[in-house]
Amino acid sequence: MSDPDIIKNNMYSVNLEVWEPGRFSEGLYEFTLKSNGLKVLLYPIRTGKRVVSVNVTYNVGSAMEKQGETGYCHLLEHANFKHANVWKHQAVGATINATTRGDITNYYATLPISDMRSYLHCESNRMIETHFTQADLDMEQSVVHNEYERGENSCFQALYKSTIATSMTSHPYHHSTIGYDLDIRRVTEKSLKNFFHRYYVPNNAALTVTGDFTLGSTLDHISAEFARVPTSVESVPGRDFFEIKQEGMKQVMMHREDKASLIQMAFHGPPAQDSDSLALEMVSKIVRNGDMGRGVRLSEKGPFFEVSMMTQRMRDTYPVMLVAQMKTSQQEPGMKMMYRLLNQMKSDLVPQTELDAARTALLRDYDVSGLGSEGMMNAINDALQRRWDAFDMFDRVRVVKAMTAVDIRRACNNVFNEDSLTIGRYLPRSGQMPTMVISPVVNSANSYTSSPCMLPRATDAVDISYTTTSKSWSLGGGALRLNQIPSSRDNTTRLIVTALLPKSNPTAALVAAPMFLEGAVLKGSAVSGDQLKTFMNAKGIALKVECGLGSINFHATCKEGDTEMALKLVSSIVNTPTFPVSRLATIKARVVAESQGRVSDVGKAAAAHLMQSMYSKEHPSYVMPLAQRAQAVKNVSHSDLLAFHKQLLSSAFRVSAMSNDNVVEACRYMVPQGVLKIPSMQLSRMPKAASQTLFMPGKTSAALQMGIPVNLSRRDKDFVPLRLAAMALGNGFTGRLMQKVRDEAGLTYGIYADLVGGSPGVPFSSMFKLQSSFNPKVFYEGKGMAMELLKDWATNGITAEELEKQRGFWLGHRAVNMDDPKIEIRMMHFNTCDNVEMRDMDMFTERLNKVTLAEVNAALRKHISLDKLHVVEVGTLNPTSR
Repeated sequence: MSDPDIIKNNMYSVNLEVWEPGRFSEGLYEFTLKSNGLKVLLYPIRTGKRVVSVNVTYNVGSAMEKQGETGYCHLLEHANFKHANVWKHQAVGATINATTRGDITNYYATLPISDMRSYLHCESNRMIETHFTQADLDMEQSVVHNEYERGENSCFQALYKSTIATSMTSHPYHHSTIGYDLDIRRVTEKSLKNFFHRYYVPNNAALTVTGDFTLGSTLDHISAEFARVPTSVESVPGRDFFEIKQEGMKQVMMHREDKASLIQMAFHGPPAQDSDSLALEMVSKIVRNGDMGRGVRLSEKGPFFEVSMMTQRMRDTYPVMLVAQMKTSQQEPGMKMMYRLLNQMKSDLVPQTELDAARTALLRDYDVSGLGSEGMMNAINDALQRRWDAFDMFDRVRVVKAMTAVDIRRACNNVFNEDSLTIGRYLPRSGQMPTMVISPVVNSANSYTSSPCMLPRATDAVDISYTTTSKSWSLGGGALRLNQIPSSRDNTTRLIVTALLPKSNPTAALVAAPMFLEGAVLKGSAVSGDQLKTFMNAKGIALKVECGLGSINFHATCKEGDTEMALKLVSSIVNTPTFPVSRLATIKARVVAESQGRVSDVGKAAAAHLMQSMYSKEHPSYVMPLAQRAQAVKNVSHSDLLAFHKQLLSSAFRVSAMSNDNVVEACRYMVPQGVLKIPSMQLSRMPKAASQTLFMPGKTSAALQMGIPVNLSRRDKDFVPLRLAAMALGNGFTGRLMQKVRDEAGLTYGIYADLVGGSPGVPFSSMFKLQSSFNPKVFYEGKGMAMELLKDWATNGITAEELEKQRGFWLGHRAVNMDDPKIEIRMMHFNTCDNVEMRDMDMFTERLNKVTLAEVNAALRKHISLDKLHVVEVGTLNPTSR
């Protein structure tokens, strides 16, 4: 029986006069709307969450842009939000966005199912006609320029774009999706609308709906909204692209003031329909699979911080890259080692154990990418980008499962040839190093009047019951607390184990986190890190260890049925790590390397300096200056790790589990001894307010970050009111900052503010934070406008309309987030660490709805004082020009 026959026989509620059934496989349904040719892809996920993701994908991307039109798709992505009325759905917490790629452009939302019909109406209107004006374009052009400048600040991205452009000479993949500056500046309303009518039509589009919905009613909603959209009058232009065969190695070199040293070796890769493209995805896992792989071993032996491989399955040939971050500007020895790595892949068959490990890791990535309604929507969208075929997401699994070492070697020989090689090299240029300028805080203010809220209150937020489905245990007299909820969407157990260490040595913790995976004692025998990782990979156990704020966190996933084994494994790693001395120098070098990116990234540098300004050195939130941090990491000794581990074993543990297996018995293996409560910190003082300017030469975008330390945990009664106030100021397009600084003034791509943090046992771990970036030429204008809005907000508070807008967003967005199991367990774990009972999660809606405007503004006045404001600005700035 054919796929259409299966749908016809089983989906009796489908109106076959309206719909043409297509394929059906592994839960994915395909239909075509007969009236206009719109492709519809439906993937029901019955979770009880009542959340759906809706995505409209157009079969047009930057590759379809002609000479003089580069950047049209991306600029149209921005312009199509003008007057589209989609933002009203943020009142119920919808996640709304759009992306532009080489071959597709898509517009999507994740939202409660009760608002799906309304959102479909907005998308069908947007498909019928776009309503932007020349004035809208002029405003968005400056926003797009800021987005472009932010990307240019990254030495890796700047080199990547140059390497791609040098490698691809005749194919439109030559230019990036953001386009050329001159084309963006020349675009007119007429030319962009002509481009829209040429490609943004139903017979060149696919509508995807994933999540907790019923098939028949959803098809009825779609036909009611989209059948009125006319098909294109003229045929949609087809693809007729090719890349001239390269007949010799090419090279591109970049020199900037950054200290980074990078190599990118790009080869012409096969198109997505070629099975070699999947073989190369396997190769990327053989080169780098977490902390395993040939690239990792190469990094430990050679002059590298990191070696990895980048592959993108595209419609046409596209570069495959072996990339390296170097320890030195002397790149020739490193390139020779990279050549040897590739030649070995071409000559030798990959051992079966290595092949199976890469296969397992790649298939796990595929599985994780499709979690939740938004994850599955993205997985389908990615398949449309690759081949305009959603079922490629299933086809690739079958191909990867059958992949052999011979297939891997064949693909490497087909691709890794010097005649198609382009080498990109990024080398530091001697110049002025970053310098810090201390200047006084300057605050100014204008009045601000909130625009009336035209959005409805979210009255039907999803009601998720944890009271009846969760289980909680307290083991070891309270030393270990465990919360468990069932897993309803897949056969995967998810675990988070946290050791609370608010008084720990933060540098020792940074080194200890990766050292936990370098070996442990299992069943009385010591096993090495390689043996440990090989065992976990074979069993499908993924484990990541990371430092938190005054904590060490172990994140694990495994197949249901293996939960006890995974927990016992985590317990052994926690209780009996070997911390091998032979691996200590390598791990310390890796930790230092991971910090190097902060040197040249203005956003990361601003964030680090803000934490240095706001917190004293004994606070867990304090971030050491890079040079001091590197030296402190180098000074960590094996005895320091043992002392840290001894403290860890006497700390409080918090465990959250999303599983249908028995968890509590295995948790008994990790119960610490003699701890009944979380140790708390006492701070004698907090640093005074300060303003800092970090000058970095050659930067096209400058970062602004502001912060105020707040002594609130998430359990404090003022936390929710104060966060509502912060959201009114800086919650994306619903907040004052974006409305004024981006939408009205066009000074930035994004500006945000929020109340973040709030860890138990750590005073002042929460903070109010404002962040943005600007072109250096308008930096002080943007900063001044942000300061004006900030001062008015702190002085006059928020309005009742703003409160209802943010309350509705928070309620709905929480429901949307709960549809993603990765986010759901993370939110649950916040409560576990705060000793909050699971039933309190069910009471959140009631708690939020009870918050009054008076409570919000009282919390704002109590906790936000601009004389405590810390300001950091980073980039190619001239403070005297302000």
